[in-house]
Amino acid sequence: MGRLGAVKLQALGLAGALLLLPRAGLGRTFATNASLSVRPFVRVAPVAVTDSTARPGALEGSVALRWTAPAVYPGSTLDSYQLRVQTFSAANVGGSTTAWWNNATGAQFQSFYGVNPGQTVTRVIGPAPANHVMALQPGASYYFAVRSADDMGTGINFWSGSSNLAAAIAKGLAPPPVACTITSPPSSGFTTGGNLVIITGTDFNGLSGPDAVAFDGVAASAYSVNAASTVITAMAPRHPLTGPLVAGPVPLTVTTSAGTHLMGYNYIVAPVGGNGLCGDDFFFPSPATGPTGTFAYCMAAPGTVKIRIYNVIGDMVAKIEDGKAAGPQLSALNTHRLAPGVYL
Repeated sequence: MGRLGAVKLQALGLAGALLLLPRAGLGRTFATNASLSVRPFVRVAPVAVTDSTARPGALEGSVALRWTAPAVYPGSTLDSYQLRVQTFSAANVGGSTTAWWNNATGAQFQSFYGVNPGQTVTRVIGPAPANHVMALQPGASYYFAVRSADDMGTGINFWSGSSNLAAAIAKGLAPPPVACTITSPPSSGFTTGGNLVIITGTDFNGLSGPDAVAFDGVAASAYSVNAASTVITAMAPRHPLTGPLVAGPVPLTVTTSAGTHLMGYNYIVAPVGGNGLCGDDFFFPSPATGPTGTFAYCMAAPGTVKIRIYNVIGDMVAKIEDGKAAGPQLSALNTHRLAPGVYL
């Protein structure tokens, strides 16, 4: 009589004896030592998430979510999650998280975890490239919950209970940039270029690119902005860049993130002769009608220029002392504190 070796079978959802029947037509009976190992079909879902949090995302109309991937029953694998989004809290439906989850409004997303239990899960809801794309209203409040499912190899997922509700305000619209103001525009410079131009004001934010400061549409040779965004120091370019030099007023533009601010700048002929030697000094505008006037002169060598202003009876009413390099130079005179009249 033949003998079958010991057989161990594992089944899900079965409980009882193992019966081996003889093959039809053989007329023989086989004896076997068999044991049956039965594992109950355990309907145990992953642990419910209890530490979900939400905060405004990086982009307008987005929310960033975070929670810890939950533990699962031994032998199963963390598989999927569902996210529920509503515009109201559980308090609006009697405090029931289940009623909140099952409410037909809002939105629901489902995806795979891709992490192991105990690892941190981060997801973003909002405009692309968010993990879950949804049109959230910037500045509006939203409520979120998550539940998880395992995979026991049976084709049937078992969902955990809902997590705690996390609330956040979707990232609001960025405030419009503040337009800059000019409190002290520059006045004049030589057509040969190279003059340092100081522009004072407020909110010089977002200057970028070479054309942010431009003279008659030509980018400044160089410029910088102080840390407080209140002073621009620029170097005026030649006017025009090529060809014969041209004097006269031109537009000076400062472009920030809020837009473009327009002011005036005046190109003047440098007091230098055709032979490259220093020419005649002069003062402009003359007569002076604004708060400042400017002396144009030429320094034969580096040094300190000393300018004295006298009234018609010989009293000194103002003085200027500036350290200057060689070549054509400018010095500004504050005229608004001088009485109308003739000065020497």
